[in-house]
Amino acid sequence: MLTLLDWARDNRGAMAGRQLEGALSQTLDQVSPIFRVLPMDKIDGLFHEFERTDTLGTVAWRSFNSTYTESTGRTTPYRDYWKILGGEAAADVALMRAAKDNGVAMLKKQVRLKLQAAANAWESAFLEGSELTDPNSMVGLRSRISGDQLILQATDGGQLTMAAVDSLIDAVPFAPRDGEIGNVERDGVKKLLMMSKSVWAKMNA
Repeated sequence: MLTLLDWARDNRGAMAGRQLEGALSQTLDQVSPIFRVLPMDKIDGLFHEFERTDTLGTVAWRSFNSTYTESTGRTTPYRDYWKILGGEAAADVALMRAAKDNGVAMLKKQVRLKLQAAANAWESAFLEGSELTDPNSMVGLRSRISGDQLILQATDGGQLTMAAVDSLIDAVPFAPRDGEIGNVERDGVKKLLMMSKSVWAKMNA
């Protein structure tokens, strides 16, 4: 999978005459650290289907002439439906005419401000989004965490420790995409820690 900017670069030929789309992709890459590193995948249709693993099934060692006890792994199917995020950017035509040579720059500024607002809203939903809060929003990472995926430092929060951070990193497996086999560490799949600036300062301390 490619980041948004990688996709724009790799599809320059297909995007001939669509310079605006490439420019918007480049701007999003500049204003959003998550867009800069997050792999994107093209989805055909109105939803993306995936499965979450519940159990792996069991295996056992056996002696000669004995049998295994049959068991199967269990997965749960899910669907993520398309969500639409956007806005309109405009500059007053009279101001653009008065600005003369700087008129286009005024419109570009409004577009960049709108893209920054969109990136902020998307990042917020990516991390904290919930259909219970906003049915039109996408479901974020926090809403998807359940069971032993949630690592609590203490019931009501607690002092951050590097041991807890290490536990978090170890809890996230390297996993190739469905149907792919390969060394995911060697092939460029990475783990990424996302945090607020205040938490980052605590980690550095």
